[in-house]
Amino acid sequence: MVAEDTTSRSQLFKNSSRADDNRRNRQDMVSKLRKDKRNEQMLKRRQVVEEDENKVEEQGENAVVTVDPAQIKSVIDTSTDVEVIFKAVQNCRKMLSREHNPPIDGVIDAGLLPKLVQFLLCDNNPTLQFEACWALTNIASGTNKH
Repeated sequence: MVAEDTTSRSQLFKNSSRADDNRRNRQDMVSKLRKDKRNEQMLKRRQVVEEDENKVEEQGENAVVTVDPAQIKSVIDTSTDVEVIFKAVQNCRKMLSREHNPPIDGVIDAGLLPKLVQFLLCDNNPTLQFEACWALTNIASGTNKH
């Protein structure tokens, strides 16, 4: 009975419901800060480079514009030059790396996934394998939906 009186009396003075709200708010803020820091570290790991979206990679006579994943896929499908394909895959990887919300859905919808997986099998071109693997890793770092 004395314990019950003590708890009810302490609730009158300490205003425990307000303390619970404050505690919940602090926990929410701490978890938000942790998520923001984790996202920032993930972007650093991806080596985010602030570049113009309409950047053109010059490679002799050929130029690959990294505006749309469908354009990258058409370049990969139509070209037989290994350097042009490499630059297209590299541009795809950079597009997935540089943005805070990378266009993962656009890359999947454009049908680039099977091509990127196919490039993993190119034993004669390790740099192409590396770029394809990096792009696939950036795609895999998306949400569960991806």
